This record gives sequence, C-alpha cells and structure tokens, in this order.
Amino acid sequence: MIMKKCVVFSLANLKGGVGKTSIAVNLAGSLLSDNKTILLVDNDPNGNLSSQFGLEISEESFTVEDVYVSKTTPGVFDMAAEVRPNLWVLASSQGLSSVVSYLSSKPNRETRLKNFLDKVLNDFDFIFIDNPPSLNVLTFNSLVASHRVIIPTQLEDFSVEGVKKISETIQEIKKHFNPRLKIQGVLPNMVNDRRRISKSAREKLASFHVPVFKTSIRSSVKVPESAEMYKLVIEHAKSTPVYEDISNFKDELLSSL
Repeated sequence: MIMKKCVVFSLANLKGGVGKTSIAVNLAGSLLSDNKTILLVDNDPNGNLSSQFGLEISEESFTVEDVYVSKTTPGVFDMAAEVRPNLWVLASSQGLSSVVSYLSSKPNRETRLKNFLDKVLNDFDFIFIDNPPSLNVLTFNSLVASHRVIIPTQLEDFSVEGVKKISETIQEIKKHFNPRLKIQGVLPNMVNDRRRISKSAREKLASFHVPVFKTSIRSSVKVPESAEMYKLVIEHAKSTPVYEDISNFKDELLSSL
C-alpha cells in the first residue's frame, strides 16, 4: 500500500463573507483534475459547504458533530459522502452549534478533531476544513488539527483586520498547541482592483508581515451561480477568468508545499 503524505489545511478568517467555503470547494475541484483524493470537513454550524453539494442531513446521518461528542465513530468513508469521484465531504449539522457549549467543560476539547483526522491521513492527499467566522472551540480544533492555514480575505478594511486577528491567534496556537502549524498565505478573494480601497487594503496586508499569495481570485457571478446549481466552478464555468484564477492558485499552492 502506498502511503499518502496528506496535508491538512484550515480555511480561516474571523470576518465572515470572505469566501472561505467557495475557495475550499473550488480548490478541491481543481485538485481533482490532478488525481488527488480529498476530504472536505464542514466545521461551520451554518453548513454552507454541505449545502453546496445538496447534502440532506437526517438524524441518522453521521456528521462532524459526532467527531466532537461521540466516544466512538465509524470509519471516515462510512461518515463522509462521496460527492464526486475521490472527493468526500464530512457534513455539518444543526447540532454542531451546541458543541461549543458542550465542550466548554470537557477534557481534551481542543484536540478532538485532530484525534479523528490523524487516523485518516493515509486515506487522502488533502484535507480542507471550512470554519465559522469566529474564534470558538470549533475553529480552535481546526487549527490544532491542521498543518497549514489559508486565510481568504476581501480587500476591504474589516476583512483585512480579520486577517490580523486570525494570524495572531495562529501564532498563539502554534506556540502552545500545534508547533507544526504554518500560515501558507493570505488569499485575496472576490477582488476588483478597480476599486481604490483594494490598493490601500493590499498595503495594509503587507504591513502585517504574513505571506500573501501572488494569485488573487477575481469577483465573478459564476461562483455563486455554480453554488446554486450544486456544481463546482470547473463544471459550470471552466472557460472563465475566475476558473483560471482558481487553477493558478492551485498551481501556486502546490509549488509552495
């Protein structure tokens, strides 16, 4: 058996609406063309990633909530749904929001996701964890479980401030919980460089001394269109500038590992 060298990524920013889910989903879609096997973990109670694939969650469904609250769980391929060949999704559920208070007094509350994912590293080339726009125990678990962090941001003041806050949090987690954790880069997303604010936001980003990807993802209606149709951008809008950006980002990411 060939052992995979899996890389676990968190997609994180303390500002919402920056496109964490769309980046996770469409980056994964682009990597499928390189014959990679990928697990997407929907670690956000809003469940946008799960919804993007049209997953219907019932009381009998296994979800990421079980990772946090169950003493034993079945194998990952019994819990996750294969939404495309070699692309698996461990879905969110409404009950995930109650996990935050449930874990508050529990031992080892910061390492439950890590303990689960460490057992499945040989099954995947990449694991991408989509997170809520807040620094709660769910995001904390994701960062403790990850090797690298991608920080999507819009080029606007509030989004860029979110970059600063999450990067400071990452340094604390690296110091106390996960010394292997590294910021792979900040990814400007939904970019319109004709706006004056974009230039000042890029300058502000540079002052934070965190790595910034050379690639930016342009703003495009094709991204929400794809999501509404339960499709990846590669399936709905492959011959478009935004897919070119996603493909370029994939190439830059792979070359930086």
